[in-house]
Amino acid sequence: MKKMITCSVAAFISMIMITSSGIAQGNLKDALTGLAQPVAEKYTKPVVTGFGSNLNTGWFHRSPKAKKFGLDIEFGMVFTGTIFPKEDQHFSHEGQFQLSNEVAESISKKYLEGQAWYGSLDESQKTNALNSVVTQIQNSGAFDVSIAGGTFIGKRSDKLIVTFGEKTFTITDPNNNQQNITLTGMKDTLAIGGITGQPVVPLAAPQATIGTIMGTQITIRYLPPVKMYGSVGKLNYFGWGIQHNPGVWFNDPLPVDLAFAFYQQNISRGKLFEAHALAYGVTVSKQIGFGFLNITPYAGYLRESSKMKFTYEYMIDETSSVPVKFSAK
Repeated sequence: MKKMITCSVAAFISMIMITSSGIAQGNLKDALTGLAQPVAEKYTKPVVTGFGSNLNTGWFHRSPKAKKFGLDIEFGMVFTGTIFPKEDQHFSHEGQFQLSNEVAESISKKYLEGQAWYGSLDESQKTNALNSVVTQIQNSGAFDVSIAGGTFIGKRSDKLIVTFGEKTFTITDPNNNQQNITLTGMKDTLAIGGITGQPVVPLAAPQATIGTIMGTQITIRYLPPVKMYGSVGKLNYFGWGIQHNPGVWFNDPLPVDLAFAFYQQNISRGKLFEAHALAYGVTVSKQIGFGFLNITPYAGYLRESSKMKFTYEYMIDETSSVPVKFSAK
């Protein structure tokens, strides 16, 4: 089942700022280091949903036999994938940001350079006028900010567009005239695009099932460090599960192979993120036919949960950063 993430707009705090300096496009780590937490939560939403769905999928196609001892071994590859609608390739977010000095200077300069009176000033006067606007921006509190762009599954060519809300300031120019400065519709672009460029998060892993001892079989998935999803980086993956058929303890055989099941999986990419998933419930199957001439209809009811944790340093500018750590279920 596709899982959803809830994230709070109120999570914006004044210490989190936006800057477009030093942001490289191309991999998940670089993308996240350019995003404050509330924006990163929406950017990563598809990968969280995809990993959670994929990890809990494809574990069984039958229940173990009600045997006390038997040799039953299977090897194979499991291929799963979560497909998203087109609208999940983009996101938008609105909130308030306390602008950094670099961003305040950037949007002030963009505005002032379009004013005729500013163009007539000498360099020293321009610097004083610019500093006056930047100081007022810094002292005015948080700006209303709108952010829109591609998510993890968006196109690599996508950009994050940051639109700043309207604010008005007044300064005195060198001729002692009052100049009203209204910053409205100012935009900045962050070179952060999607990672996969496809509306699907796939997963493939070798899987082995070994049984049967006292009606129990164990399933193991393991993937050595391997590059997946293009520029996400090398992932480590391990999972295991167990099914137990209580019919082994009954004197009379059950009409179907019934089993209680439990599965646990972990996938990680260094310290950048870790995903954990659990699934438990009941499975049932029935072999019809004999030898290789048989079919085995099966069904299962599982309760699933997954959690993904991200840890990284959000780069405010080239010399300072803020540690970010958040989880999504």
